[in-house]
Amino acid sequence: MQESRSQPVNGKKKRKRDRQEPEEQTEIDEEHTQVEQTQPTGSNRCNMQSICRLLKDTKLSDRHIVSLKKTPFWLLFEAVMNSKLLSDNCRKYDEVVLKIIQSYEEESRSFIVGDRQLKLTKEHVKLIIGISCGEVEMVEANVKKESVALAKRLEMKEARLSAPFMKQKIKELISSEKEQDVEDVVRLLCLYLCVTLFFSNQGTTENWSYIQHMEDLERVKEYDWAEAIRKYLLMSVHNNHKDLRGLRGSTVLLLYWLCEHTKLVEVKNQNAVPRVVKWKISDLRKCLKDFEQLSQLPGDKVNHTEVQETAEERKIFDEISGDHEDEQGQVSKDHQGEQGEAKVTEVEPTIGVVHGGEQVGVCGEEEGEKGGVQVSKDDGGVKLVNHTEVQETAEERKIFDEISGDHGDEQGQVSKDHRGEQGEAKVTEVEPTIGVVHGGEQVGVCGEEEGEKGGVQVSKDDGGEKDDEAEKVQGLDDFNSPICRSYETDSGSTLVPNTLGQMSSPNTTPIASLNTICGTIEEQGKKDANALIDEMKKKIEKLEIEKQNLEIEIIKIQEQNEKALQSRNEENGMLKQRIQTLEKHATALQKKNDKLQNGNKLLLKEKEDLEVKVKE
Repeated sequence: MQESRSQPVNGKKKRKRDRQEPEEQTEIDEEHTQVEQTQPTGSNRCNMQSICRLLKDTKLSDRHIVSLKKTPFWLLFEAVMNSKLLSDNCRKYDEVVLKIIQSYEEESRSFIVGDRQLKLTKEHVKLIIGISCGEVEMVEANVKKESVALAKRLEMKEARLSAPFMKQKIKELISSEKEQDVEDVVRLLCLYLCVTLFFSNQGTTENWSYIQHMEDLERVKEYDWAEAIRKYLLMSVHNNHKDLRGLRGSTVLLLYWLCEHTKLVEVKNQNAVPRVVKWKISDLRKCLKDFEQLSQLPGDKVNHTEVQETAEERKIFDEISGDHEDEQGQVSKDHQGEQGEAKVTEVEPTIGVVHGGEQVGVCGEEEGEKGGVQVSKDDGGVKLVNHTEVQETAEERKIFDEISGDHGDEQGQVSKDHRGEQGEAKVTEVEPTIGVVHGGEQVGVCGEEEGEKGGVQVSKDDGGEKDDEAEKVQGLDDFNSPICRSYETDSGSTLVPNTLGQMSSPNTTPIASLNTICGTIEEQGKKDANALIDEMKKKIEKLEIEKQNLEIEIIKIQEQNEKALQSRNEENGMLKQRIQTLEKHATALQKKNDKLQNGNKLLLKEKEDLEVKVKE
């Protein structure tokens, strides 16, 4: 009775799946790789043989090849097109994939192989598949079909881009000579690789987000494809290693990853690039038949050295990057970020420096060398390096000295400014008057005769040196001694040595004049000090206000966190109650089921009794 009920349910589910993806199912039936069917129906469809067959049936032109070299997947395409990677060697065996996934340890997020805990890294993805890419993170955003330029150009009517549709469009556009069509063929080849190998799932359609990343072929290499492939696979393994029905991602990659970390399979080509060419997966399957779990592998079958990039691989990846830059006719180094970017570009015969999208300087190569910029050329592009400090030359020094001398002769005066934030003191000798300036204000002006009477001695010289025959004013003998050198005032209301000797020492004979000057200086100093104190008080008050605001914000955040925690606890309590209710309901249903079974047994017994009576 139970079997008769369950059969229509399975048929209903099957018809529903057929209605959802009729084209996808047909395509997979035609081209699905020969794999061991050990997984449930609707499992991960990742395989490498699909791209091998597609490239074998597609005749690419030289223009297609040039555009393919711009992509991060050129090494894999090249290996397939040159028959380095054969379809038979990359056949996927699901039973081996299952053993790898079942070895996953959730706590350490690693795979247990023999006595080692091994993790799949971005470097492994790069070396195994041969991906040459940048560091810009790929964000799987919610992109709609209407915003994707490729969907508009291909005049798509379907809701999602599928593998059969891609194959059809590649056949239609392969013979076109239009530049846009050539690039679209390359985009479709890369996207076909994504849907069948890198980001595969239970269907054959691709996320619009990845299609958007493929739009600009000049920048497609900047994205971190290796990390995106790794994350997509490991997230699925982490969530589905117990129940494999929802498994997604490049499961084929795990087969080659296991070959790299074990000594089970003989290497076919030791220096092959990419490393998928090194192995034949059927050999791996044979070697693992005797092991139910990878943790059972003996120590001598596990590779205890880290997988690292070889010198040959580094050279090839560098050459790929260099070829792409040479095709562009420029070398650009972009520092991506929301804050801006800097780019250095060489276009013969000038050297241009561009920052933030604006040109800030252009000069010829010869001018660049004179300006202290060294132009070095190599295979990788152009570098602008300043190896010398900018210094004043002897000729420049001579010219500036001549200008200063001429200017001094014409003016007939020497001035020296002591600059500072608090003020400015300036002592200037202008014949026939003497001026004392303090704090930007003139505090006294007198002629030569008045200056002598006021206690200020005037000394004249030709080059700033003191005149030994300068007339001494009465009462100034003490100030001319070696101990008491001449002083001048500065903006800080202090007395500093007058090293220029352009004015003589102050006079103490007229006490009133000297007291007046000192009083003025003292008063100005007090004003400056009070102003500084007031400014510091204002800053302290401002900091106190900011501190209070921060404390208020911290309290608000704490309150929000407490509310969120309380809300979460309430939700957890409700969920627990719901679970308890469901458990009670399940118990009640179980009891009913038991009663029904007992009743069924009684009915069967009564039926048998009736049959016996009927026969009698």
